[in-house]
Amino acid sequence: PVRRRAVGRPFSASSGQARGRRKKIRIGIPRVLGIYTFAPFLRAYLEALGIPPPNVVFSDRTSEELWQEGCKYGSIDPCHPKLVLAHIHNLLQRKQKHRPLDYVWFPGITAITTFVTGTLGATSCPIVAGAPAVAAAAFTKERDFFAAAGVEYVYNALNFEIDSLTRRQLFETWGERLEM
Repeated sequence: PVRRRAVGRPFSASSGQARGRRKKIRIGIPRVLGIYTFAPFLRAYLEALGIPPPNVVFSDRTSEELWQEGCKYGSIDPCHPKLVLAHIHNLLQRKQKHRPLDYVWFPGITAITTFVTGTLGATSCPIVAGAPAVAAAAFTKERDFFAAAGVEYVYNALNFEIDSLTRRQLFETWGERLEM
């Protein structure tokens, strides 16, 4: 005989109103550093939550023009990857003007999976993992460029080494913002 029992879930689906709202949200992501590696995952995650593919917007490819337009934001740290600032400028100036963004998301990737055996972990360079926070400081030092553009800058830590931690960090980042 087959025994059947009811299974309860500790969560419930989003409201229809929340799902409808997510279809209008636009999220910009700078095309720099480890984002190249994780962009397919980040895009698929947002799309699975109901953000339409055209509403996940990446900054333009790196070019001399992109650098010249966005290199004016200062960072005195000689090791800080300054191209990050040009890509965020591109999102705030070019992409925002084309069609407004709701968020600029720049996760700081702190650890990644590795295929190298015999290691205890694969942490990211602290300068690279901290680049989103440095960028936040550069764009809010004298005036808040994000607020002026009507964009929320989201820069959370993401650990891709521990799956359960990755899931929790993503939910903590987007749960309330996307009314999940």
